[in-house]
Amino acid sequence: MDGLYVQDVTTLSDEELLSRIDADAQAFEALYDRHSKTVYSLILRVVRDPGTAEELLQESFLQVWRKAEQYRGGGAVGAWLNRIGRNKALDHLRRVKAR
Repeated sequence: MDGLYVQDVTTLSDEELLSRIDADAQAFEALYDRHSKTVYSLILRVVRDPGTAEELLQESFLQVWRKAEQYRGGGAVGAWLNRIGRNKALDHLRRVKAR
């Protein structure tokens, strides 16, 4: 490969993946693969609708992609991702209730 070394991003920690999201789509994919099932399950428990849960999951990870630099450390990345998903689900319920 002409001296090029491509690192297997699946071996990186969650924090390392977050730090690479802006420059490396594979880092985002690895983080998504690692945490999407858990975040989806949490959202589904809140909204109780699989279609809505899937949409909110996508919105949650879009926010992670756009704002990965807002992660401050000091806690598990998985917990941070779950909090984002939970907040998206609760915001959705508030919007539905307000209508």
